[in-house]
Amino acid sequence: MYGAGYRKGTFIVEHQGVETEKDLSVFRNSKYVQSNIGNTFKEALGHLKAGRWVCFSGTPCQIEGFRSFLRGREYEKLVCVDLVCRGIPSPRILTRYIEAQQTLIGGEFTNVLFRDKHYGYHYSSFSIYNKERGKDYHKGVDSNAYLRAFFNNLSDRPSCYDCRFKKRYRKSDLTLWDCFPIEKFTKQMDGKGTTRVLVQSQKGKMIMDAIGNELRTVRVETDKLVSDVREMFHSVPMNPQREQFFKDCNAMSPVDFFRKWFPITWKVRLNAFIRLTCHRLGIYTFAKRMFMLVYTRKDDRK
Repeated sequence: MYGAGYRKGTFIVEHQGVETEKDLSVFRNSKYVQSNIGNTFKEALGHLKAGRWVCFSGTPCQIEGFRSFLRGREYEKLVCVDLVCRGIPSPRILTRYIEAQQTLIGGEFTNVLFRDKHYGYHYSSFSIYNKERGKDYHKGVDSNAYLRAFFNNLSDRPSCYDCRFKKRYRKSDLTLWDCFPIEKFTKQMDGKGTTRVLVQSQKGKMIMDAIGNELRTVRVETDKLVSDVREMFHSVPMNPQREQFFKDCNAMSPVDFFRKWFPITWKVRLNAFIRLTCHRLGIYTFAKRMFMLVYTRKDDRK
């Protein structure tokens, strides 16, 4: 199995292969940064030529890159899995961000999670876990500088703003992404980690049929499954300030850089307070839906 995980002892994300079910844990959790493919294409090809099963997972561009590396040859024992990708931030930004947090927090970081469930499934956080007691860090999308850069379209790689791999039909066998809000599709499951799975090939169908009894699944008509997934079909627009953002990244200290671009103003604090309060009251999903409804209607009147 090949996928994206942290290089051992670092927070550098790279593709790597594992052999055991236990080691699959290295691929858990979202990683909002480009992974280094390294030699994994060659390694996977070697296993395929030896007649071994290979599952290769990654972003749509990485999967098409791997298929191109194979020169179009089909391998019976190859399974490719991609995901619905919004865009991929530059590793440079993550490195600088961790440097800034190391300066501000101190201690020894043991894990960095981009979408942690510290506050629950409906209000995920960017979390940094620390070896020193009391120094763990948890902030939501409203106040975390790294996530604010990502969702403001400042930190993505240039190719992500004109992605050629955003499409319904892909060269993978299975496409995975979040199922949120789950209530739109079924009342048989909760929103605690349900995943949408789009079958892309006959091999993908055979796999889902084979493991269906081991999973809780609900079949959904394909058009409904993908109807609200803008990230599947459309690239995000490049922020016009992106060039200056990266110039500052290279010229300023990490702490000063993130403070300049993402100051913690009273509006940011208020937004974070409202979101966290809604989550704790159990109305976060409803409040978010109402906000999006009002926001959409406002745009339609322009």
